[in-house]
Amino acid sequence: MPAEDSLRRSGAHRVAEIRAGGRVSSGFAVAADLVLTTRHGLGDADTCRIRPLGGDPADAAVVWRGSSTVDAALLRVPSAPWRDDPGIAWTRWGTPEGDGVPVVARGFPKAKAGEGARDLETMRGTVDHATGLVAGRHSVDIATPELLSGEDGYWRGMSGAVALAEPALQVIGVVAFDPAAYRGRRLELIPAAELLGDAEFAALVGCHAETVEHVARREVSTVDTLLTPPSIPLPAEHSDWQLLLPRYAVVPFQGRDEVRPGLLGWCRGPRAFDLAVITGEGGAGKTRLAAQICAEITAEGWDSGFIADDALLPPPEVLRPTLLVVDYAEPHAEAVGAFIRAMNARGHGPPVRLLLVARTDVRDGRWWRDLNARSEGLAEHLRPPLAPLNSIPLSIEERGAHAAAALTAFGAAPGTELPALDTPEYSHPMRLHMAALLTAREEEPGTREGVLGQFLAREERLWLDAWTPAPDDEDRILTGQAVALVALASPLRTEAGDVLAALPDVDGPVRRRLTRWLATVFPGGERRLVFGPDILTEELLDRTEDLPVLLDGLIDATADRAGLARILETARLAAGSARVRAALTHALAAHLPRLAASALSDDKAVLAPALDTALRLLTRDPRLRPALNAACAEVAEGIGDQFRHWPLRATIAAGAADRYKTVGDARRFAETAADLAVYWLQDRRIDLAAKIVADALRTRVPVPLLHTAAAVLAFIQARPEEAAEHTEEAVSLNAGNDGHLAAAHIDQAVVRSWRRDLRGAATSLQAAAAIVGEDDIVTAVATATGHFPPWEPGGADAVPAGFLLHNRFGVPSGLPTELRRAAVDLTRRAVAALDTVPRERTAARAFDELVLAVSAEIGPPEDVGLYETVVAFVRDVAGDVPASSAGSRLVAARARIADHEGMLRDIAWVLPALDAAGASAVLRAYVKLDEAGALTALDRHAEARDALDEAEELAAGTDDPEIPRTILRERGAAASGLGEHEESLRLAEADAALAREQVSEDVDSRHDLLFSLMALLGARHELGRDTDDVVAEAGPLWRELRDDLDPAFALTTAVNMLGMGLIVDRAEVERLFERLRAARGTTSEVPPPMFAAIFVQAATVLLLLRHQAGLAFDTALADECRASITTGLDGDPEELARLDAVIALVRGRAGDADGAREALTQAGESIARIGDPDTAAELTGRVDRIRAELAAPGDPTPNPPD
Repeated sequence: MPAEDSLRRSGAHRVAEIRAGGRVSSGFAVAADLVLTTRHGLGDADTCRIRPLGGDPADAAVVWRGSSTVDAALLRVPSAPWRDDPGIAWTRWGTPEGDGVPVVARGFPKAKAGEGARDLETMRGTVDHATGLVAGRHSVDIATPELLSGEDGYWRGMSGAVALAEPALQVIGVVAFDPAAYRGRRLELIPAAELLGDAEFAALVGCHAETVEHVARREVSTVDTLLTPPSIPLPAEHSDWQLLLPRYAVVPFQGRDEVRPGLLGWCRGPRAFDLAVITGEGGAGKTRLAAQICAEITAEGWDSGFIADDALLPPPEVLRPTLLVVDYAEPHAEAVGAFIRAMNARGHGPPVRLLLVARTDVRDGRWWRDLNARSEGLAEHLRPPLAPLNSIPLSIEERGAHAAAALTAFGAAPGTELPALDTPEYSHPMRLHMAALLTAREEEPGTREGVLGQFLAREERLWLDAWTPAPDDEDRILTGQAVALVALASPLRTEAGDVLAALPDVDGPVRRRLTRWLATVFPGGERRLVFGPDILTEELLDRTEDLPVLLDGLIDATADRAGLARILETARLAAGSARVRAALTHALAAHLPRLAASALSDDKAVLAPALDTALRLLTRDPRLRPALNAACAEVAEGIGDQFRHWPLRATIAAGAADRYKTVGDARRFAETAADLAVYWLQDRRIDLAAKIVADALRTRVPVPLLHTAAAVLAFIQARPEEAAEHTEEAVSLNAGNDGHLAAAHIDQAVVRSWRRDLRGAATSLQAAAAIVGEDDIVTAVATATGHFPPWEPGGADAVPAGFLLHNRFGVPSGLPTELRRAAVDLTRRAVAALDTVPRERTAARAFDELVLAVSAEIGPPEDVGLYETVVAFVRDVAGDVPASSAGSRLVAARARIADHEGMLRDIAWVLPALDAAGASAVLRAYVKLDEAGALTALDRHAEARDALDEAEELAAGTDDPEIPRTILRERGAAASGLGEHEESLRLAEADAALAREQVSEDVDSRHDLLFSLMALLGARHELGRDTDDVVAEAGPLWRELRDDLDPAFALTTAVNMLGMGLIVDRAEVERLFERLRAARGTTSEVPPPMFAAIFVQAATVLLLLRHQAGLAFDTALADECRASITTGLDGDPEELARLDAVIALVRGRAGDADGAREALTQAGESIARIGDPDTAAELTGRVDRIRAELAAPGDPTPNPPD
């Protein structure tokens, strides 16, 4: 790892030496331009010099200074070298939990002073939570370096260093001093939590006390230590087949422009965690595409690479933006699903992207259903982008590019070409590369057999050239079998001889000779012998004599689970060959008892996924199924009803049930069918579960679990009477088995509550509580029977359990509060599993009501995602009409986040559906007002006016006082947008008159009056009319209310008044701007895009005002403004052009000609990206005027930019 990269991963590149007034201290960058240090190290200085580690000195200014008891300060460093570090935006803050939390701090103590700058010291130690608790400090007990006894003053200058928890590098605190009593063996910290308790500090660093992580001592890896690089150098000694392996990337990556840009855009997207999938057959280029995405995103400062499934759990810590690739994802649903859940639930840290590579298409593969179930619905919820390479064959032009690149990479003579590029075999890259390699070796491809067979035959000839003496037919068979065994097992180089023990009738000397010979087949000295590519392995195994005997012997000789998993996975990937499929079936039928016992007893899921995936593949073939079913029946008895490795248990149960049904064993069939139904419900295979339950019920064998499964199916299929009958039967059959009886009572309570038999539901719940105890009833209901998996991740139980638990639905209020709270969690989990909820209109409406009730309890959702999911579900189940009430709430939720296009899309179906549902005129009028507001925001003013006409017609005769006022204001906005300024003024006067009539001592009414007066001021100003009377009225009201207003509204009001030359001055704008900055992402009620627009407008005005006041140009403010446009307004080129125009004006008038020219150039580049020609022309004219004015600079006006 390069030294610079190592410094970045450890955080050392963010350390700085600080010099102020002869004092030296340390500091640490906690944001793009902010350094945290100690207060006393600065003295009274407002500016200082900092020297980043390995960098040049730079100027810094104090922007925050702690109190006499909080010895800390923040410095702003406009030219900070770490501002472009990808991880700087995700500084994490922590507080120690428990004892012995390891920390590291780096700084510049006096003891490291030399000639000139001081050298860096690294301190490691531990923090105990309780130590220093009374004093409000954390104490670090230093482990290294070990100081000599009595050494004094060693740490002077270390003050200001930041203690970071290892390994995730959360900021625990800043070093304040070293207590003399401990003689250099302890340092005292100002806790991070105390710093973040200061609102100004928290606003500057963009974090708040409630987001501080609790950090305990634990063994966890950082993800960068677990990644395999996307490619590695080719060994100096290698075989030709190794040139084709994706990990060596010998042929430069070509094309895939249909999907590559989309995957890179997905990486750069806004989500904290996201998922994508590449699929395609062997040789399609999946792994190379994933590696290329890694390489390109790594160049942008990300960590990226391939990660093994066993490294996903426990989830590693992520220090920088990270892309993880899981190759051969199909068998690893359990680990990948758990990882998805963990990453999606993170409340901190940089973005993580998970790219899955699989052969089977998402739409066809059970592996995807498994993954979605194990991720509790998140895999589908994330709507991952797909790159299905099977459906994107190489064009003739792309084949030509691949052939040219491959021939060059393989050292073909200049001018060599690959003929017949339209050969069907060349539709994917791997076979084409093989043909190019044959051509480069002067062997024409396709002369005797397919490219694969021809290439392998050539390799075998080369291998046998190293066999001495000259090989005979038996030698050819034996050496082929040896390579096949190694290809199946991928052993360590030192264990190759052990694999050859599976060769029948081969003695020790011959095995040793074969082991030595294998070094010529696998040159290069790599630790593990891995043959490939996969399609070449399949060809090799297909041609191997006595493959069933070899595979049987290899499985028999392999004891460790990882080795067995590699064998099964290699054979499965090669099972496109009928001979390989038959050999694998023979081996599994013979060894299934041992393999299943080993897999199901394994806590780490090493073998179970590979075994399950292989069994599922083979049982699709009716010729192979009988042998496997017999083996499954042998295994099924005694495996229990645990849910560890349930996909494998389901596969075994399916085979066993098929066997028992065939031989007529009714009891075993019914018992196995019950297990299987539960597994299939877990997998959400409702159709299969319904069929097996119906078959089993016809046997009339009394199996309690069978009736439980039947009850849930009846519930899902909206048959309440049948569900009730089956729960009654389950209660009866479970008598005497308290564990299952309590669960059966809860099932019964759920069904009774669904049928609105609330008294009966309460009775059942009390019966369950009597068995498990009052303390455990919440857990019992939340899991709704531990033996019943669909209710574990949240799904079919959520709706009726919500009825049961939530007071709104008539459950006696005497139930414990925590029981009612469980409804919130159940409902949230139900959203991730909606396809298990009953497909019936009443249930759809009830689910909608439950979400409304729960949201009222927990507060309105800030994210529209909850309502989107509910609306999509209810529309799917019951149609638009019953979904319309939830749709109207979705429209309102979108209004809160200023999603105007989304509002219009939803309103298009919501309004007709509300009409059909007979919704009240008031509700429909409000939706029409939402439509008008969205149209106005999108500058579609004539359409907005039409919508207002309809809203007014709907509201006629209603007694809601808000509707007429809202219509009046929206009409004013529409008139202004259409250039009808006299009409706009008339409406503003009418609205202000109504506001004066309705004003009272109530603060809200006074806010409303101020809003109306501001609109009136704007309308009069637009026409040049007298504003003195409105100013006289608005001024006192503004001063009274300004500190109570939302920060965004307060500032935009001030800027607008400033533009009209009224009331406020620069100092007022400065004060309000700092208040707005502090409210970013926290306290403002303004939607984020609108907030960003207000921030940008105010910052641009401040740049002008500060120049007018003779202040220096504020580069940091300009950069902050640009960042707000980039992140908050999606890089809007119009806003960027307006900003750069102002920057050019200010810099030019200040005499900075170079800065002005640079800003004008940037403005021109932004204008070129504006789609609206009128806007582009207007801004081009503005830039031209500024360019001309700068030849004779004048004074700027305080007016805000347009």
